[in-house]
Amino acid sequence: MHRHEIHLQQDGVVKAIQEFKEAARNLHGRTETVELTNPLEVRRLNDQLMDLERAFIDPLGISGRPWYRHVIFAPSLHDAYGSSSFPGLTDALFDIENDPDQARRWEQVKKEVSVITFIIHSAASTMKGVNDIGGL
Repeated sequence: MHRHEIHLQQDGVVKAIQEFKEAARNLHGRTETVELTNPLEVRRLNDQLMDLERAFIDPLGISGRPWYRHVIFAPSLHDAYGSSSFPGLTDALFDIENDPDQARRWEQVKKEVSVITFIIHSAASTMKGVNDIGGL
């Protein structure tokens, strides 16, 4: 894997994170102004919050451990007492410098970064207001 490929993928993650932060700010603003006596507004906001959590679930599971499906948190593969953030990426990078098949490992890292980028974009889209979707 070439250094410029890693840099390009980092750019995608950074862009996804910025989109997520903006969507989260807007959603937070809507939580502060929601009309609590309007059950439809409350339901719409609650549904968005549930969809946000679901956006971090990969139905195929994390690479090598398909029974763990949350892309952000899972028990650590290398520490029986700990947990891991971004477990697929953490597993792909673990002890990578000692693996004789560097090309395979870096392809796995590249795949994991793509999954993370997609998941963050998807999560951001769940937080958009109905008037923000499709440029309305």
